[in-house]
Amino acid sequence: MEWQWSSGTEWYPLASRPSNTQPLAWKQGDSCCNPNSMGYIQALIQDRIQDVFVHSVQLALSDDDDRSAGFFGVVFDQLETVCADLKTIPQLKNGFSAIGFSQGGLFLRAYAETCLDGPRIHNLVTFGTAHMGVADAPKCRDKNDANCLLMRALFRNGAYLNWVQHRSVQAQYFNDPQNQEGYLSSNIFLPFVNNQVASKKSSQYKAGIQALEKLALVRFASEETVVPAESSWFGYYDADLNIVNMENQTLYIEDWLGIRWLNENGRIDRLTQGGGHMQIDESFFNNTIIPNYLANTLLASDVTELK
Repeated sequence: MEWQWSSGTEWYPLASRPSNTQPLAWKQGDSCCNPNSMGYIQALIQDRIQDVFVHSVQLALSDDDDRSAGFFGVVFDQLETVCADLKTIPQLKNGFSAIGFSQGGLFLRAYAETCLDGPRIHNLVTFGTAHMGVADAPKCRDKNDANCLLMRALFRNGAYLNWVQHRSVQAQYFNDPQNQEGYLSSNIFLPFVNNQVASKKSSQYKAGIQALEKLALVRFASEETVVPAESSWFGYYDADLNIVNMENQTLYIEDWLGIRWLNENGRIDRLTQGGGHMQIDESFFNNTIIPNYLANTLLASDVTELK
């Protein structure tokens, strides 16, 4: 079985009991508890991990405002809010494993880098995440989605304009391969969390990445929303629009972010799942993601047999 989601903004910290490590998930562009998307993920994990605690961190009180937060806002401000919120949850004090869907994976990685005094991420799984950015505005699955249509309109006005950068979430991870000067000088989010700005490289961000016990990068085989699809695996275009894989990126070679260190220590898994963007395969999720990246951070007695 597969299920497909729109874009959205949600987090779900999950725990069997306060003394154990817990999993957490973030999805962008949907409301926190949509039963057909993040609510389904919650039920799926609860069905397979006994007594699991699930908490949704919302960026806004109403469903509509929470959904809009996946399109509009300043990502660093959202991260600051989530960092403060997660510190108040006692069940998360020992850390958690995390799943990020689409741009939620990028923001969870940024959480690991920026919230070093908060609950730490042990295992991070990202599905269809633009770690190196996107070369075009993400497509709208729902042609009537006003938020998505407005986001694309902002892109057309100029993704690197200051007023667009401070309004459009997606513009903050737009990486124009043929305008790297504009990307590095005007993008207010991605080049910083990727440690690509020479004058702003952060040892804290690198330490946050190196603290991960596992980073699982899931790419969709028929990806069309994240362009190029290789961005899910830290690959990207060069100026001639040729794909440069992770190992040949300067970010990796000089290890600005700690990704090379993770990989050379066996902490990065690159996985492929069939289907298009956010067409999650339930069997893959049940039999690969849950046992290898979520259940393995809990006590064995907390994990039920996978169905």
